[in-house]
Amino acid sequence: MKKSLITIALLVQATVFTLFAQNQVYTFNCTPVDYKVYSPGNIAQLEADAAAYISNRGWTSLVTKVDLATGEYNGHSYAWNITTAGHNTYWINAHTDADLASFNQNSPNATPPPPSNIAKYWTDGSYSSTTEGNSTKVVYGALWYFSTSLGRWDNLSDHSANRATTGKYTSKWNLWGTYMHDYDKCPYYVGNSRFYYKPNVSVPSYTITGPDRICVGVNVQYTISPTPQAITWSVTNMTIVSGQNSTTVTVKHNSSVTTNGTIKATVNHNWCTLRTDSKYIGLDNTIAPPPISNISGPLAATVGVGYKFTAIGSTPNVAYEWVVSPSGTVYNYGNWANIYFNHDGYFKVSCRTASACGPGPWIDIYVQADY
Repeated sequence: MKKSLITIALLVQATVFTLFAQNQVYTFNCTPVDYKVYSPGNIAQLEADAAAYISNRGWTSLVTKVDLATGEYNGHSYAWNITTAGHNTYWINAHTDADLASFNQNSPNATPPPPSNIAKYWTDGSYSSTTEGNSTKVVYGALWYFSTSLGRWDNLSDHSANRATTGKYTSKWNLWGTYMHDYDKCPYYVGNSRFYYKPNVSVPSYTITGPDRICVGVNVQYTISPTPQAITWSVTNMTIVSGQNSTTVTVKHNSSVTTNGTIKATVNHNWCTLRTDSKYIGLDNTIAPPPISNISGPLAATVGVGYKFTAIGSTPNVAYEWVVSPSGTVYNYGNWANIYFNHDGYFKVSCRTASACGPGPWIDIYVQADY
């Protein structure tokens, strides 16, 4: 298994099928890292090869298989992508395709490329260099040499692993399975190893503030805090007027929908993880709430006695305003009121609905009071 970079590339090509040539995942600090999508390959053959390799070195009791062989992902992807960011089983090379395309592997005077693809995980600050004892990741660095017998450059090491606090390492051995092992019990050169850890990063909690209820044709603003690294707003049953990709967005409810609307903020923070926070909005379907149809109550009353008047055709989620004129005492209980007339004569009892969208029209009933 201690094969050159060229041999490994040929092995991958011969054993698995390329499903997608190149895409990107992201580091914690949002730097894109190239990956490829391969098929699993001949797992039974890969398992047999790995078992023979381990047995020939007397490691049978020294390494523990954690997962089966597969050509879908490699050690770099296992350490930096799958077990850290939870992304799919992609294959991540140390070098970019552009690096290898510009590298003349048949020239002894050529300079081998740096691992510029996988190095993004530590060069952008997502991870920091440390000692082995404090590390959670290890990179088994490249070991390039020019083979005169083959007439080309070979790389005898190119690998990454996770390190547990127990000192054990877990890594995916190229096309072979994933194993728990000691630092030096793996098919890779340990002399150029580098160790890394992830600094603690606080994950913010986001809040959307703004009205809980909006009306047709009215522009309303919503704000998210704290300020995210990047933001995308989306709405249902509403329209974004302005402010897309900013911390404050202006929206408008401009339809006859009476169900709830939703305003949603999808944010990036410095872990480069998409998070979604939503706020549910009540939608009024007219500028003013629907009016009541009439008022039910007595047309004759005795001065100083309380009488119940009820708004007919009541509407949910609105307030009710009651007025008696020229004078009287009103106890408002929403869609009904208890009213006292203070003297004899003719009185007008009026009621209307009201909401954040404004008031509806007054509906009246006339009452004669006497002693």
